[in-house]
Amino acid sequence: MREKTYTVYFIEELTEEAQETAIDEVRDINVNHEWWDFVYEDAKEVGVAITSFDACMNYVKGYFLVSAKEVAENIINNHGEGCETYKSAQDYMIEIKENGLSEEADNEFKQDLCEVYRFILRTTFDYLISDSAIKETIIANEYEFTKEGKLD
Repeated sequence: MREKTYTVYFIEELTEEAQETAIDEVRDINVNHEWWDFVYEDAKEVGVAITSFDACMNYVKGYFLVSAKEVAENIINNHGEGCETYKSAQDYMIEIKENGLSEEADNEFKQDLCEVYRFILRTTFDYLISDSAIKETIIANEYEFTKEGKLD
């Protein structure tokens, strides 16, 4: 048996180059679990079930759990005016007020919401794999590294 002794460092104690290595060591730390759950839950709360999305975030598929009108009302009552979901719901409500309920309007609204949720998922993923988000996770979990930036 051999015993090795070496010093470990918190990321802030490493050189810039070693910090980059450390971040690359754990690049998937924020996305190696079901990171999308909160987006699915948000959609479900307003009446949309997201069933799948492409790993490259090229599409989101889903369906309404309640009527399209109820979904729009839920969004307007629960999402802020600055949210893209709110804008889509508002556009839908204007459409049905002017032209009445229709399957076409419902489908277009569903497609709009799926596109909004695709954007939310993509933006969230991009943030989670960013250097700053990874560094925040490393700091919060007090990960330690070798002088070269290798995970201890």
